Amino acid sequence: MPHPPSQPSTVCGTLPFGWDGDQLAYESNEAGATQYVYEPKSFVPLAQYVTAQPVMGIQTPVWKEGEPYVPEQDPLQRMPERQSDARLFYYHCDRIGTPLLMSDEGGEVVWEASYRAWGEAREVIARASKSAGVTPRNPIRFQGQQEDAETGLRYNRNRYYDQETGRFISEDPIGLAGGINLFQYAPNPIQWIDPRGLCSSTLNRNLGGVTGDHMQAHHLIPEEIWGKHQAFFDDIGMKGKRDSKENGLLMPDSEQKAKSMKRKFYHCGSHAIYSAGINLQVDRIESAFKRGAIDAAQARDKISQLQNTSRVLLMSPGASPVRLT
Repeated sequence: MPHPPSQPSTVCGTLPFGWDGDQLAYESNEAGATQYVYEPKSFVPLAQYVTAQPVMGIQTPVWKEGEPYVPEQDPLQRMPERQSDARLFYYHCDRIGTPLLMSDEGGEVVWEASYRAWGEAREVIARASKSAGVTPRNPIRFQGQQEDAETGLRYNRNRYYDQETGRFISEDPIGLAGGINLFQYAPNPIQWIDPRGLCSSTLNRNLGGVTGDHMQAHHLIPEEIWGKHQAFFDDIGMKGKRDSKENGLLMPDSEQKAKSMKRKFYHCGSHAIYSAGINLQVDRIESAFKRGAIDAAQARDKISQLQNTSRVLLMSPGASPVRLT
C-alpha cells in the first residue's frame, strides 16, 4: 500500500515524495509531477511519467454501516485517465540496474550519465526532448539509491551513501553482527548491489557466492533474530556462528532466476513472516535450555535441526516462484 507522501524542505518550498512500499513512487509540487515505474519486484527503473499537474490524492471513502458498497462508485476503483500533457521517458540501465540513458517516446536520448567505480557520476547530460519539450530529471543512481541534491549524498533506504568514498556515512544498523567493516557498501560495486543499505556479504563469501550469480545470501536464522538471542547462542557454544555456512543458503534473487532453477522461493529484501516463525522456534529452544529441560549440546542439536528444516523448505521445487516474506 502506498505510504503517505513525505515533504522534505527545498530552497523554494517543499517537494512531497510518495512511496509505494520501499520504492519512490512519485515527486510532486505545484510545477508538476514525476512518477516512477520499476521492473517487477525490483528497484530497477523502467520509465518516468511526467505531467505538468501535481499528483492529486484520493480521499479514502468511509462507508457507513448498512450502506451498500457499489464498486463503480468507489474512487479507488476507477482507472485514472492519461493526462493530455503527460510525457513518457524510458530508462536504459546496465546489468546491475544503474541508469545509463533515458530516451523519450520517439527514441531520442534525453539524459545520459557515466560513473566512476563506486557510483560517482563523472558526467550527467540532460537535454530537452524535441517531441515532448521537457528536460527530464533523474535522481536514481545505484539500485535503491536516490540523489540528495542538498547534501550530495545518496539516500539508500536504511543509510546514506557517499559515492565519492564508496562507503555509507553511518554504521550498519545491526552493528558488528554484520561484519567488522561497519561502513562497507559492497565488496565489488560492478557486480554487487545493496538496494536497502543492508548486505550479507560475509555470509555470501562463506557460502561460496560468486559475483554476478544472481543469488542472495540468506540467514536461516535471520540476523535480527540471532542478535535478539545472542546471549543464548553464546551460552550453548555457538558464539560467532551466525555467518557460518551452516546458517546460510544461497537463494535466487528474482522470480526469473528462481524459475530457471525450478525453485519455489526467491529472496528479495525483508521477510517478516519467515523471521517471526523462526523467532518463535528459537524462543522455545531457549526456554527449554533455561529451565534445564535440555543441555547445551541438545540445544545446539535442536538449532541445527531448525536450520536444516528451514533449508529444505526454502529449496523446495516449484514452477511458480514466490518471494520469501
